Order: sequence, then C-alpha cells, then structure tokens
Amino acid sequence: MAYTVRPDISGISDLVHHQQDHLHDVTDRTEPVYGVVLHCTGSGIVSKALQLGADPLEYAVQYYMKPESYFAHYVIDFDGTIAQIADEHEKAMHVGFAPEERAAFQSGAWESKLPSSYVAAWKARWPGANSPAHLFPGPSPNNVYVGMEMLCWQEGCAGSPREDGMLYTTAQHEAAAHLCQDIGSRWELPAAWSASARMVCHEDVNPLTRTAKGQGWDPGVVRNNPSFDWPYFLGLF
Repeated sequence: MAYTVRPDISGISDLVHHQQDHLHDVTDRTEPVYGVVLHCTGSGIVSKALQLGADPLEYAVQYYMKPESYFAHYVIDFDGTIAQIADEHEKAMHVGFAPEERAAFQSGAWESKLPSSYVAAWKARWPGANSPAHLFPGPSPNNVYVGMEMLCWQEGCAGSPREDGMLYTTAQHEAAAHLCQDIGSRWELPAAWSASARMVCHEDVNPLTRTAKGQGWDPGVVRNNPSFDWPYFLGLF
C-alpha cells in the first residue's frame, strides 16, 4: 500500500507479537505522526472476555477489528504482548473530538463544564497549553497521533497491577514505553519528545468525555490515586 505522507517510513512496528492477517484500511493521515495517545480499553471489553472464557487480548482485537468499531493502532496485553490493528499511516479514529467539543476548548468554555479541581490539575500538568485543543497541531488529534490501547486489569486476569489500586501491569508500562520509543525513532520525532505534549493520554486531549467525578479514567493519570504510573512510564525513556 502506498502512502502520501512520509512513504519512506514504515508504519509497522517490529515489536508487534500479534500480527493480524489484515489491518484496518481507513483514511490516510494527511500529516506526519506528531506523537502518541495512551488509552485504556475500558473494563467492559475485559469483563466480557472473562465471561465468555475468551483470551482478553484476542477478544479485544476481534472487537476493534469490526468495521463499525472505533479503534487505535495498537493494543497491549497484560504480559506486554503488542497487537497491531492499523498501520500508523492510517487516520484511526481513536480520540473522540467532536466539533462542538473543539469549539468549547478553543473558546475556554470547557473550563466551566468540568470541576474546578480537574481544570486546575490539567493546567498544572500542561502549563504551556491554553486548552486540550492546543496540545497538538491542526484540528484533529486523530490526524497526528498514533493511538495505543492497554487492557484494563481486573480480578481473573493474568498478572497483577504495577501497584495496588492501579489497572495496568509493569509489563504493560514497559511495552508501551518501548513501542513509543520505536514510533519516535521511525517517525524521527525530536529529542525528549515524550516529555512534551507529543505524549498524552486520552483524558488530556478530551477531558470532557474522559473524566468522571472530576478524575480522569482513560487511562487514569489525572487522578488523586492514579491508575497508571506516569512517572515510572516516562522514566523508561
């Protein structure tokens, strides 16, 4: 398949252990990869897999491969196994970012739609950005970010969370970091890119849809008790 944006760069990671016979073929991105968005699959997919006696990664991949499903480019299992859903050149719709939400971010109205405590935490996390819409170039996060989903751990799943109260294993943190390093190397991202808005969570980019009771949940970094160990993750770069 030929791509018009940086056709010299491979959109397939050599770190992938679980390669599909075919990948999603959707609209190509019109800008080079700017960075990465971390996501969680949500507990529903994992719960359903356990109810059916299915492997959570296999179940998640089958779910995301459905034509009607939203999907990211990658899914990461509890043991660090990486599955690829789409070539990185594809504009995967992994971040919901409706026009009215973008308008609320640009106008500043988003601040009145969220608890003041969350807005303060978001601004402390991103002191150089006026709003979530200012974290990335252009109107669409999907056009410039690679999406990376992590399965949410729960009782009955393999392994254990990195720390009590968290939802992701140490292996998932490490696999995500290694995959991000691989993406950054192939797309020639600048030095220290992971310590900037080129590395974000879904709750950073659209807190209007990814917060509950004033705390982020996708993957759960902007919280009083985080579900994902952001400092450890960044320390792996």
